Amino acid sequence: METNTWQEANNSLTKTFSFADFDSAWLFMTKVAALAKELDHHPSL
Repeated sequence: METNTWQEANNSLTKTFSFADFDSAWLFMTKVAALAKELDHHPSL
């Protein structure tokens, strides 16, 4: 997974993630969703 630095755009923080394949991207999003649920926070993806 490659990551860029955080950037501010339209009064929001943004970051772009690149993955080798669909499965890697899906695994990452599943982990983010589990953390969001644990913290009772659901970001817009």
